[in-house]
Amino acid sequence: MPAFQVYSSTPKTRSAAPAGSGRPARPRRGRHRDPIRAGVVPARLKVAVTTGTVAGGVALATIPAQAALAGTPSAATTTATTTTAAATRAAPPTTRVHTLLLVAPWHATVRAGVATQVTFGLFRGPRLYGVPNQRLRIQVLTSKGWATFKYLQTDRTGFAHYTARILTTTKVRATYAGTGTYAGTASANVGELTVGAAPARTTATSLATVSTAYSTSSLGARLVSLAASHAGAAYVYGGSGPYSFDCSGLVQYIYGQLGRSVPRTAQAQYDASTKIATTAARPGDLVFFGGTSSIYHVGIYAGGGMMWAAPHTGAVVSLQKIWTTDYHVGRIS
Repeated sequence: MPAFQVYSSTPKTRSAAPAGSGRPARPRRGRHRDPIRAGVVPARLKVAVTTGTVAGGVALATIPAQAALAGTPSAATTTATTTTAAATRAAPPTTRVHTLLLVAPWHATVRAGVATQVTFGLFRGPRLYGVPNQRLRIQVLTSKGWATFKYLQTDRTGFAHYTARILTTTKVRATYAGTGTYAGTASANVGELTVGAAPARTTATSLATVSTAYSTSSLGARLVSLAASHAGAAYVYGGSGPYSFDCSGLVQYIYGQLGRSVPRTAQAQYDASTKIATTAARPGDLVFFGGTSSIYHVGIYAGGGMMWAAPHTGAVVSLQKIWTTDYHVGRIS
C-alpha cells in the first residue's frame, strides 16, 4: 500500500541517541517528514481539503479527509470541480469602437411647411465606415431643452433620414446609446433649419460627401475623428486642451495626439505648413483665414466645405461651414 509523505509542525523527541554515539537524546526541531500509511490519519494532522477551501488560488472540491489521504475520492462525494485562479479571474473590460454621429443640413433656409429631408450618419473607427442597423434617438431643441420626438434605424450604409415640415426655425440633433461593440455618442453638430423665402433643398448628398471624404486619407480621417470627439469643448483664449481650446490650440492638440508636432499660433502653423490649392484640400488639412502674414483663424478641414474649429469666445468646438472663398489651405505631414 502506498505511503503519503505529510509535513507536520509538531516537535518530536528521540527516545534515545543512536547506539555508540555517546550523545544524549535531543529534541528534533523544524519541519520533517513522517511516513503515514494510507487510511491512518493522526489527530495532529491538518488536512486542507474542506468545503470552500481555497489553497494557492485553487478552489478545491469537497472530499472527506480519509478518502483524500487514501487516494480514493468518489464521484458521489465530490461536489465541486477544481478551478484554477486564471479561470476565475474576471475578464478585462472590452474597449468599444469610437463612433461619430453627424446631422445634415448643418444650416439651411427652407420654406415654411415645405418638405425637407434631414439626414443622419453614424460612423465608426478611424476610417469612419458607416454603422448599419443601429437605433438613433432624434431630438429637437425646445424652450426646456432637447426633447425626443422620433427614433430612426440606420440603413446598411449607416444613414437614416426623415422628412421635416417646419413652421419656425428648428434645431435638430441625434443621440446613439451604443452597444457592447460601439460606443454611444451624441451628434457632433446640430442641424438648423431656418424658415425663409429660399426653397427647401435635399441634403442627403452633402452628408454623404463629407462621410466619403473622411475615408480618403488614413491620417486625415483620424485627425477629423479626434477633432469631432472634442465637439462641445468651450472656446477659451489661450486654451490648449483637453477641455477647452482656442483655434490654434485645438489644432496643436489634435495633431499632437497623433505624434505630429505643430507650432502654437495660427500664423506659425501657416508658416510651417505646405501650401495646398483649395481645390486639392483633403480631410485633416488646415484651413487658414487672413492674409499670408496676418493669419487670424485656423480650422481642421473635414471635407465637403466643412471644418472643425474653436471659433470665438462664447462658442464651442463644432463642425462649421467654411463661410468664405477667401482662405488658404496648408498640410502638415
